[in-house]
Amino acid sequence: MHRLPRDEWTVAGLGFIVAVCVVSVGCGPSGHGGGPWFDLELPPGLGNPHQPVLNVTDRSAPSASVPEGEAGHHALESDRILDDVGTITGFSRADRAAGNQMWGRVTGRPAAAETMEWVAKEFRDAGLRDVEVQAYDGTEAMWWPRRWQVRLFADPVVGAGSEAVVLESALPTSGSEIPGGVLTAALVDVGSTAADALPDVEVAGKVAVQSLRPASGAYSERRRTVARARELMGRGAVAELNAKADAAEKRADDLEKAVEAARAKLEAAQQKAPAPQPQAPPQPDTPAVDPVAMAAAAVIAHARAAW
Repeated sequence: MHRLPRDEWTVAGLGFIVAVCVVSVGCGPSGHGGGPWFDLELPPGLGNPHQPVLNVTDRSAPSASVPEGEAGHHALESDRILDDVGTITGFSRADRAAGNQMWGRVTGRPAAAETMEWVAKEFRDAGLRDVEVQAYDGTEAMWWPRRWQVRLFADPVVGAGSEAVVLESALPTSGSEIPGGVLTAALVDVGSTAADALPDVEVAGKVAVQSLRPASGAYSERRRTVARARELMGRGAVAELNAKADAAEKRADDLEKAVEAARAKLEAAQQKAPAPQPQAPPQPDTPAVDPVAMAAAAVIAHARAAW
């Protein structure tokens, strides 16, 4: 890892990582119709990073039951807590709105410090005494990138009308450094990190691209990925990119489908059930429960626990 002097807490400008895609005839997908980029769908870009990956706005959960005599206390109601969540995430949103490419409540970042100070103030306002935010000196210098870009240049062999593509989801790993700030080189695919060994391909002077699909979090493949990257650099690669297929998006899609399936099954069961017999009206303190909403909430809770 590239170490910085203790008085430098950021590294200025990772610069532009520029990669040229050089491919040979026949390497494209079968059935290529001659359109741009082998007729493949191009990355859509980050879009709105604040957009939830799962839409639960049309879901409802049963009302909470509280002990007798405490119904007048509202400090921990969901809407009230959601306001605090909005305040906390607002520090991250403001960090991004300020133009920072590296943004969020990351240790060492201003948004993290602002969040800590806000929490301390809330504690004081609640009546707690001797509240303070404690700071400590780190044992190593802190590194994060300020500016970067990964651009994939087009080549006639990938299809007429192909234009350069910026890979907006690219994020430099700790210690990444490019002498001069700009690098242009050909790409070479070195396969998956799940393979037992690297393929016998020429990587010298090229940008090696390896793919990984973490099974249980972003860092579950870290050791294998780093070891392969070091081996690739030892073989003469000028840079290494990790194409990570994050399972979170698939899980969110699967969760949405599971919620819909649960709702459909319950609705079907309700249609087959005999007509309900007259019952006494519920007591005022007993909230009505929507079984579909409960099933949806249970699926969501199970997925969150799995994540």
